[in-house]
Amino acid sequence: MDCSFQGLVELHKSQMDFALRSVIDAILKNSELELTLIRISNVTDDSLFVSIEALVTKTGPASATLSPMSISLCGPSGSFGHLTLPQIKTCPSGAPLLVTNQHVRITSIPALLSFISPIVRAPQATLSLRGGHTSVRALGARPQPLVYAKDVALRGMGGPSVAVQSCVFSPLANSSRSDNSNSVVLVLRVCNPSPMEISFGTCSFDVLDGGGDDAELVYLELKGRLDLRRGAFKASVQGTLVCRPALVAAGEACRDGAREEDTVARLVGKRCAGAAWCDETVKGIDVPLKGMGKVFRALGVEYGEPEMPQASELEEKSKGDEIEEMAAATDGGSSGGSGGGGGWKSKLWKW
Repeated sequence: MDCSFQGLVELHKSQMDFALRSVIDAILKNSELELTLIRISNVTDDSLFVSIEALVTKTGPASATLSPMSISLCGPSGSFGHLTLPQIKTCPSGAPLLVTNQHVRITSIPALLSFISPIVRAPQATLSLRGGHTSVRALGARPQPLVYAKDVALRGMGGPSVAVQSCVFSPLANSSRSDNSNSVVLVLRVCNPSPMEISFGTCSFDVLDGGGDDAELVYLELKGRLDLRRGAFKASVQGTLVCRPALVAAGEACRDGAREEDTVARLVGKRCAGAAWCDETVKGIDVPLKGMGKVFRALGVEYGEPEMPQASELEEKSKGDEIEEMAAATDGGSSGGSGGGGGWKSKLWKW
């Protein structure tokens, strides 16, 4: 071992280079990017705005600073745009990463669709980050160049899942139809387990038969804003009842056990008034419309379990039963002596 001053300097430099290389390897190979939010908004045919909330973890025990970098956003078919990531200061407990309403120019519509479509329809998807040219500063050493790349596994929307929460029909004013059309307002409950949020704007949907004798039979035509948010949320749509007799028949079939309520109808995307790539994405939506029992009941079909009596009705009934039993016990006591007293102990409350 060279114990001279120069030798010690070289040894220290070698050790620092080794330690810095370990930090860089941890960032490139072991680190994870946990995305909790990706919001896409203000979409046009050639651009969109992106917001991201994420946590950079597993970067090792040493803290480091990554300089801002421009990175390529990629799906299965390649890059669809570039995003600038801010400076990241890593630490053992994880480093937050925030991007707010950043404008992204779309470089490839097919590549964007190859990323968006699995996010909306499938249970899993992948966002790949490529070509992030940055520098790393750690351990007091000089900054070292780094090309950042990471594949981020995302949970998809899986459809998403949609159920009817409420339904109201009303006469359709100035209708020229001859099939007993009505206007309809549906409140839908949408469940999105993905971190992805997308604002599509005004969209049109059809409620079709869920696979019976005529899978292309249209029950309802609907329109409303489609703003997919994280978690469970409500969305209101309105439209027209197209084929009342067929929908009533479907409700009666469910009531009689011939069909399943959650598979009797499908919500199918028809068009989007916004960007062309949004229109293509919405047209790929085809999911079971659950909770159709609320639609059947709104149409007057006697469907589902009878409603439970109100508390006031139960109270009045119990009072009536008590009076009848007291009268019966009194009659029994006058004619049967002690046998009538037993009637008081054996009262039965009937609901």
